[in-house]
Amino acid sequence: MNVLTYLLIDDDPFFVESLVNQLKPFSFLVSVGHCKNYGEALEAVRSKQIDFILLDVNLESSDGLSGFDFLRHQTQLPPVIIVSNTPDYAVESYSIGKAKDFLVKPIDTSRLMLAINRALNTNIETSQLVDNKSIFLKMGRRFQRFIIDDIDYFEGYGIYTKVIYKGTTHVINDTLTNLESMLDVKRFMRIHKSYIINLNKLIGFDHNKLHLQNANLPIGISYKSKLAPLLRLFDNDTLASE
Repeated sequence: MNVLTYLLIDDDPFFVESLVNQLKPFSFLVSVGHCKNYGEALEAVRSKQIDFILLDVNLESSDGLSGFDFLRHQTQLPPVIIVSNTPDYAVESYSIGKAKDFLVKPIDTSRLMLAINRALNTNIETSQLVDNKSIFLKMGRRFQRFIIDDIDYFEGYGIYTKVIYKGTTHVINDTLTNLESMLDVKRFMRIHKSYIINLNKLIGFDHNKLHLQNANLPIGISYKSKLAPLLRLFDNDTLASE
């Protein structure tokens, strides 16, 4: 996916810091700046390449402009996502016709990603949503964050995939093959046409199965070559005991 640039218009430094940190894992989302009032925002819109705007419509602005004035008077705005401390402004925001979505603070990351998808009429792929500690996977119409160290294994489920996470099962909108291409090979291994395991969860093995903390999974015949070093250890141990 190409880089997507956004402008944040908000005067709450704590919210600004929180939102920027929320979006850091998504390397394709790049901030072009932060404006504390609508006057600054007008200058930014005129001078910068912006793909979408995150706008608080209820700023305490010293320039006399309101958030609704900002929306009404600009004819060439990028897609706008409204953010607010209260849902009271939702109807008026939508009635102006320029708001693509309305979010109430604090903002859940999965809900924010859905709003960006709506605003840009795009589909952010899961391959863009991985960092060293976590992965965002699409469940239904939202993205859910999973801590990588807490994933036990993935199981193919037709065109979907089951994620076994902290002993519970979640179904995501992606195939096992697509997931395999985005996972770190030092941390995950495909052992069967239906299974990818978190190697840190491996506690034992024999010729036919790998034993995890919460499951015993079969080794596919075509995947045994990948596990040859482990299986040779098993063979050597067997020979030594005879």
